[in-house]
Amino acid sequence: MVSKNPKKLLIVKKKIVNILYKKFVGLLNKAGFKSKAKNILNFALLNASKKLKITPKILLLNIFLKLNTYLEIKKFFLRKRVVFVPFYVTSYNRRTFLIVKWILCASNMNLQRVSFSKKLSLEFISLLTNKNSKSINFKLINIKQALKNRSNIHYRW
Repeated sequence: MVSKNPKKLLIVKKKIVNILYKKFVGLLNKAGFKSKAKNILNFALLNASKKLKITPKILLLNIFLKLNTYLEIKKFFLRKRVVFVPFYVTSYNRRTFLIVKWILCASNMNLQRVSFSKKLSLEFISLLTNKNSKSINFKLINIKQALKNRSNIHYRW
């Protein structure tokens, strides 16, 4: 991703933001109501961007950079036992799916009696202000499991 050409770097950043936005809308989509999913995400992004005083695109890019991971743990069933195997994540699509999954799980764990878009914006704010964010905890758990199960790498083939 490191490039000396600023135009190429700008194109990569736009690609990341577009993929992340589409993944959020796709996973928030309930029973085919895409407009509701877009409204939830747009409200959360606008609310968080007002509090943090940055644009929603820069907010999405910062979220990607904060939660970006190159490792993933997959579960295999092998000879009557469960084996966790770390894998490299190479595509932007899979990385953004993991990021969105961690953020949505963290938002669902929030027990406050407010709307989901408010929970989502609170998670964005806590993620970018370095407060105790549950989505960062999910990333750290992923890294710890990858280190703990690195002896199972030979099961990838």
